[in-house]
Amino acid sequence: VTGRLVGISPDDMRLLATHNIHLHLYTENYHNSREGLNHAMKSSAPEHFHTHPHMSLLNWTEEFSKYDAGWLHNLESANNGNMFDVSWDDLNIPARTSTYASAGLPVILKDNSEHIAAMQSKIEELGYGLFFNKLEDLASLLKDKKHMLKLTKNARKASSLFTFDHYIENLTSFFHNVIKNKLDDRNSA
Repeated sequence: VTGRLVGISPDDMRLLATHNIHLHLYTENYHNSREGLNHAMKSSAPEHFHTHPHMSLLNWTEEFSKYDAGWLHNLESANNGNMFDVSWDDLNIPARTSTYASAGLPVILKDNSEHIAAMQSKIEELGYGLFFNKLEDLASLLKDKKHMLKLTKNARKASSLFTFDHYIENLTSFFHNVIKNKLDDRNSA
């Protein structure tokens, strides 16, 4: 997990530990404000919950590629496919998505396929998500080596889509058109 833990409880951590799943938390500014939660997480699974200091973006790929997957926000949607009931969490694509993409990591998120959820839609489209309803299902997915290899391959393939460089040509073309149209408007006036 890069950033803060969202939607993962000490009970969840205890269950993950029974399946020998480790959770590594990298954060720079939430250790103090989340000290109680971090302590509870560590107490619930002392050998499986690990905290690390902030990781510079220069080291993301090297550091995070050591892991099997990255947690996105672990949230359950409640909009039932109704656009009028969509929340910020349903529309948000967390910044950590690009962090994980830089390392070619598959991502873990709750299965919200019955709902409007931007994060799920994008990750499904790119084919590198571990979608789960129960943590036991997630544990099985993480242990399926063939499936994990496929997701990792897809994540690496999609990683450039989360970089600025990927969009430079389109952005440059857009701005050239805006400038050209502005100049044409001035010349025709």
